[in-house]
Amino acid sequence: MKKIYLLLGLFLMFFGGISLAIEGQTAGTQNTTSTVLSKKNPVYVLQLPSNPTTGYSWFLLSYDHNLLTLNSHRFVPPAKQIPGAGGHEEWTFVITHAALSGSYVTHIRLIYARPWEIQKGIQTKDSNIKDIPIVISDR
Repeated sequence: MKKIYLLLGLFLMFFGGISLAIEGQTAGTQNTTSTVLSKKNPVYVLQLPSNPTTGYSWFLLSYDHNLLTLNSHRFVPPAKQIPGAGGHEEWTFVITHAALSGSYVTHIRLIYARPWEIQKGIQTKDSNIKDIPIVISDR
């Protein structure tokens, strides 16, 4: 019986650690922190875990074009090439010149879905939507 509890404990520690590592890659997507951008720190790189072999990818729903510019978006495969293994998507945003005129709070919203779900407007789980708060400071 002790072996079962030990195995269960190890299982939970292992998979719990994986989920914490994945959350750590999401750069504040749990709405508990926000990123501060300024003239000295004008670039924001957002990394989200992704596995396009499943058909799912991240799609940008909205962001304030007056405050941010999407500079690039790319998929970064895992370091070890294993069939079906996930990597992460990297989104790079830069603040606009207009954003430097004051202090603002804005959001970047993305959804993890399959392309045909986006095109057809199929409802997806709320857990697949990320709302990332961004603070822009003129200091």
